[in-house]
Amino acid sequence: MFASITSIEERSAGNIVSFEIDESNYFPQANRPISRYNTLSGTVLVTDWGHYEGRRNIFMRDIILTRAVYDILIAMKEDNTYNFLFNYINETYKVVVRSAQGSQAPGNKLRTSISLAVIEKYSDMETA
Repeated sequence: MFASITSIEERSAGNIVSFEIDESNYFPQANRPISRYNTLSGTVLVTDWGHYEGRRNIFMRDIILTRAVYDILIAMKEDNTYNFLFNYINETYKVVVRSAQGSQAPGNKLRTSISLAVIEKYSDMETA
């Protein structure tokens, strides 16, 4: 499946990074707030409140990028702003590029690992 990281604003360093994700190398995670209560009878009640999108991290590895696209990704990481959108399947998230690491792959390409911190789920106000 294809994914992309897109800049909301026009950037001289590049506006979009598109790549293919192997499902086995895509790891969305979230910190789940869980409440545990002990009753007087000794029963333990557990409540899982789900996760907040703003506390979610997305990890991807073994992504093959050209040197030019990798350079755009590194520039996005160095900007460290909340002006990037991660699009994957039917979801769009406002993200910060936390880390990007590349190693040489065959040809003039890099095998890349990316870590994104989700700020919030993005919804287009025109369609809401």
